Amino acid sequence: MKKVYKSKVDAWLVIIISGLTLIPMASMLYSGFSVVLFCIVIAILVCIMTMLFGIRYIIDGKDLVVQCGFLFSERFHIDYILSITLTHTMLSSPAASLDRLELKFRNGSVVISPKDKISFIKDIQGICSHEINISLYGKNII
Repeated sequence: MKKVYKSKVDAWLVIIISGLTLIPMASMLYSGFSVVLFCIVIAILVCIMTMLFGIRYIIDGKDLVVQCGFLFSERFHIDYILSITLTHTMLSSPAASLDRLELKFRNGSVVISPKDKISFIKDIQGICSHEINISLYGKNII
């Protein structure tokens, strides 16, 4: 059985990306309109937004699949999760919000931002064959 969790998307991130992408369009109004440049800017904006709103975390049996749009997909075995911690790190990760969870494994970690963190954590705990150390809001919850 598969369960899909969408990434939370921060509004400020959408505004910044849209603004930075649309700035060239404003300059076109002053220097002469170019249909080609307009199409390129819109295509770039659509690709970025598709990736941003296409981030998914899929629980597929005993695996967690992290998908970032059409470019990135990685599979993690749920039984290898040691801890889940609330974080606001700005490190690059497949997460469209700074309201994040860090999942630590035996050989590394991944930072994600599911919209429904509590359901996500409960589903992971229900699948994992051992107890996972859960730390939210400075409190350990097991």
